[in-house]
Amino acid sequence: MSQAVLDTDVVSLLFKSYTRAERFLPHIQDRLPIISFMTEAKLEQWAAAEEESRA
Repeated sequence: MSQAVLDTDVVSLLFKSYTRAERFLPHIQDRLPIISFMTEAKLEQWAAAEEESRA
């Protein structure tokens, strides 16, 4: 299976189910999506900030 490296913005759009994300789906269909360590760090930071704002 081939891989597709996803940009942070693309991951964010997909995660939030924005309609703009639909344009990327054909490019990642039947591929293994992977993210960089920096994207992971940004997503973890975003999640922590969201959790903190709800407290």
